[in-house]
Amino acid sequence: MKGLVKKASFYLAPVVLVVALTYWLSNGFTFSNNSVLPQISGSTADSIDLDSGQTVKDSILTQDSSAFNGGVKWSTTVSQNQISVAYLFPEKELKGKNVLILMGGMRAQLSWVEKWGEELYKAKLHEFNIGVIIAVKGPNDAYYVAREIQVRKMTEYFVQIYREHALNETFLIAHSSGVFPAHAMFDNLWGGGEIKANAVSTANAGFSSGTNKSGSGSGGGSDGPGAGGMGSSGSGDKGGAGSTGNSGSSGSSGNVAKDKKSKNQKTKDKKGKNNKKDRKDPKASGDKSGSNKGGKGNQNKSQLTILDKDGITKGKIIYIMLDGELGLLKGYRLTEPMVNNLKVLFSFYAMDKDTKTFSAMAHEAKLVKTKFPTTILHELPVSNTGCLPGAGWCVHETMIITKPHNPAHYNLAKDYTTFDANRRVVTVYMDIVREYLSK
Repeated sequence: MKGLVKKASFYLAPVVLVVALTYWLSNGFTFSNNSVLPQISGSTADSIDLDSGQTVKDSILTQDSSAFNGGVKWSTTVSQNQISVAYLFPEKELKGKNVLILMGGMRAQLSWVEKWGEELYKAKLHEFNIGVIIAVKGPNDAYYVAREIQVRKMTEYFVQIYREHALNETFLIAHSSGVFPAHAMFDNLWGGGEIKANAVSTANAGFSSGTNKSGSGSGGGSDGPGAGGMGSSGSGDKGGAGSTGNSGSSGSSGNVAKDKKSKNQKTKDKKGKNNKKDRKDPKASGDKSGSNKGGKGNQNKSQLTILDKDGITKGKIIYIMLDGELGLLKGYRLTEPMVNNLKVLFSFYAMDKDTKTFSAMAHEAKLVKTKFPTTILHELPVSNTGCLPGAGWCVHETMIITKPHNPAHYNLAKDYTTFDANRRVVTVYMDIVREYLSK
């Protein structure tokens, strides 16, 4: 009997082994470094260049849920070194998900904003049904005068994925100067493009608040926004390198030229009849150098197209300003029509309880409520920040990190990217947002 069992085992063992191996391999397992790992099928999204006519569907978003393990993977580039996108779920699971847009402060590089987004999602934002994250670099200058970020291209992409994936709501978090690209996005969505700059003189282009004049005593210096505060006086938007096109550029605009001719123009009018025709012609030299071109800006042509024609994003955007401002005198202005199209507007600023020091833009953050009474204004009390007394720009960074790396000022690279047990990413404002939305 024992011999029979041995004989049966001898013949059955190979059969069992073959069956086991067949099952193993058919279920997607392979050998790697003496370990067994699951194979992931599919691929992450390719970079999309909207200028080439590609659509979001062309990016071949993976359908394999195993590729989305709770981490943030920046798989799509909307604008090189400016705007990137991470999909947190397969394409087929995006319907009804929310969008998170992060806009960094002045000079914040894209990789820094991405790192901030990764930390935010890991620490808190995974609780908010986020399906897509869009990261946007900070402006090169405090007031976004250069208009160098491809906001319109990003807004086109945003509307496209909203429509294709039936996305739900958007949490747009903008820190400091990041509010200006946010306002540009709203204008492109619902207004068609660049808004007209404020007709104010450079003498009046600064807030009267002591916070901005002195940089809150924190050593605002030449590295601080506007050399001592985002609201400090300066050249403003009065035609800065033709960046806005609508600014009037000291009378260089073609439209201004019609109403207030120079001596040379008056002389030409006397000499010939063709001048009237030239001034009516949109290709005439007055319009080339004036408001339609705006020098380097060339923004006015975008007024012709409202990107969200169907209003699919109206009432869907929760705008969260972190120590930001309106842009009333400089920057890209937040207007009443923009606010009316938002779901809700939050304005947060911080106050260091240990030193009684307010964040550098606290005064401007409060003005948001003054201008738009429906704003949810909230002061965030912070402590154990390590910030020196009067260091308003250090407290300004407590909207991002619990203990900024420079106690006298800020260290953008580290404040956006280097987190640990003692320096955690700040998420408390999202609890306030959630509490409001749950009412």
